[in-house]
Amino acid sequence: MARRYLWYSLALALLLAGCTSTQGGIPALNPTAGPENAVAQITYRDGTTDFITQQTLEQFQRLFGGPEQPAPAGPVLEELLTRQLLLRQARSLDIVAEPREVERFVENVLNNPQVCGSQVQQEPPGPGEDTRAYFDACAQAFGFADGIAFRNFLAEQLTINAVLERVADKDQIKAAHILWTKKESQEEADADYLEALDTYERLCGTHGPVTQPEPLRCEKADQFTDLAKQLSQEPGANESGGELPPFNREGLTDQGQPFDTTFVSETWALEDTFRDQGVAISRPFETQFGWHIVNVQDLVASEQARQQYREAVLQRAREASIADLQQPNQGSVPLIGVVEILQPLPSPPAVPTIEPIAPEDVATPEVTSVVPAEGTAEPEATTTP
Repeated sequence: MARRYLWYSLALALLLAGCTSTQGGIPALNPTAGPENAVAQITYRDGTTDFITQQTLEQFQRLFGGPEQPAPAGPVLEELLTRQLLLRQARSLDIVAEPREVERFVENVLNNPQVCGSQVQQEPPGPGEDTRAYFDACAQAFGFADGIAFRNFLAEQLTINAVLERVADKDQIKAAHILWTKKESQEEADADYLEALDTYERLCGTHGPVTQPEPLRCEKADQFTDLAKQLSQEPGANESGGELPPFNREGLTDQGQPFDTTFVSETWALEDTFRDQGVAISRPFETQFGWHIVNVQDLVASEQARQQYREAVLQRAREASIADLQQPNQGSVPLIGVVEILQPLPSPPAVPTIEPIAPEDVATPEVTSVVPAEGTAEPEATTTP
């Protein structure tokens, strides 16, 4: 269980890092020879070749599944191949994990009882104590030679995540808002609107006509978080600054949490302004929760978009030939290298089938969920502002 937790925490929930990009040419191909025990190889555009050895495959099977029940070879090999392709793409885009991000993630791994704490039979180091021996022990428990090898693995995972954030489809919008909660009296609601309008003008200047408003750069947008902490009536806004989880055009987060439809449309309406100017703050608008001002922080790739890109990169590499590497890259998913499987992988053990036992006749229980009669309104789903 600990290894599964480690894998998902590394693959799906890593912090992001960003760097600048460069482009290189395509030298003549000259593949190199590989070890005899290689199970797969990747040939890149510059002629260099990576090999996945049987030893590496078995190590990662234990890492992902555990020493008692290693993970199946097929999915693990696909993950290793995808990993190498994305690391090569990171090199071509000049993307590397920032050292501070690596150290922060190493610290999280060290302090997480479900990772190192469940594997190391000693007390974790206290504040100010040397962590190297403890981290070495944790790394060795997961099959790494030492803490340096484990740290390099974490850095590579962060680099891969940065690549996916750069290249995967940015299908989500990340925003923060200031909320004036719904009031019972019209007088209070009007007062909230005036305060919201005043706040918007503090951030963006005097607004134009409502029918044809002039786009504003909102030069004081950097004050949005502080104003959200001071003014927003949303619970916890004084700590979060009004930040919200990213959501797609349908108003759903990665966890399926729904947002109010008006809030979604008003926020996504700022997309073009954000792309053009890098800053976008909405004029006050009203939803069932009250008055809002929204600040777009970024456009990001969802977990689904990242996974789709990973799968597409591997699929293209497996379907291509060496000759295809001589051709220019086209399409939204680049041909990074060509994958060849060199040895057949062992099939997972067959699961024995057991004939079901016919149940005895028992009374059918009554249905406890009531279907609303025709014309009866169903309860409205709770949404996030």
